[in-house]
Amino acid sequence: MIGGIQADLFYAGPEGASKQAVERPHRGRGPAADLGGDSDHAETVDGVLRLWYTLSRTHGRHIAFKLITD
Repeated sequence: MIGGIQADLFYAGPEGASKQAVERPHRGRGPAADLGGDSDHAETVDGVLRLWYTLSRTHGRHIAFKLITD
């Protein structure tokens, strides 16, 4: 949590038991898990990590992403 706002954790993978295994430890605590698509989207989701790393070099490690929808 940063500034009272819960950050999101993005990942890509298949629907089903694997998805539930990733989400289970995060339910109710820690970053909310957001499925970034199936395994075909893994490279895109990895790009989010690369963006975070690049931004953290200038802004420090206490930064996070939040998915906002209407």
